[in-house]
Amino acid sequence: MEIEGSREGEKVDMRIRIINPGVPSEEDFAKIRELLTDDMEIRPMEERAARIGIRNVHRRLRMLYGPESRLTIETDGNGNTISTIFVKN
Repeated sequence: MEIEGSREGEKVDMRIRIINPGVPSEEDFAKIRELLTDDMEIRPMEERAARIGIRNVHRRLRMLYGPESRLTIETDGNGNTISTIFVKN
């Protein structure tokens, strides 16, 4: 885990990066990308229950800290998945 931050007066920026071994399947990664969009479409509970946390974290970061704050999930090409939380305040 890496944590970086900076402060300039009242403004605080923070980045939390977590590296996990393994990568999701193409199908799962497509679902993750969809969850990280700002599409507000409400889906049936059966479709979203297992992954509601990803969308919830992303939306709450944006709601609380503004549009530059977000959750990203990507692969690094070396067999790892990297989850990063950006907080811009």
